[in-house]
Amino acid sequence: MINRSELEAEIRAAAAAAAEVKDYLEKFAEQVRDYWRSVSPVDEGKYAASVQVFKKNLMIDGMPAKRVGAKDFKAHWIEFGTSDPAPTPAFAPRAKTAAHFGGDEKRIYAQDIEVDQ
Repeated sequence: MINRSELEAEIRAAAAAAAEVKDYLEKFAEQVRDYWRSVSPVDEGKYAASVQVFKKNLMIDGMPAKRVGAKDFKAHWIEFGTSDPAPTPAFAPRAKTAAHFGGDEKRIYAQDIEVDQ
């Protein structure tokens, strides 16, 4: 008889290898990217354009994952604002995106989310 941890390991291995999971994850990551861009402040548009789905495939807790992030050097200032001498507000587009998708400060989980086909 198989124990619970062995069964979980087998399920995770099968899910990690499934093309459907990878396709779903890619589409979900694109939705996250698009929403993030939609709530980003636009001055010249460089910050919003820098938000992307990174190509590298990741594994987190034995499951496939994707990283979405902003590559603009101003990303930290846009997220958290600046201080003196000329303070700018925090726009928090990453935090807004995480909240929209039910995530937290570290991750957004793709479970129970409808993905546009």
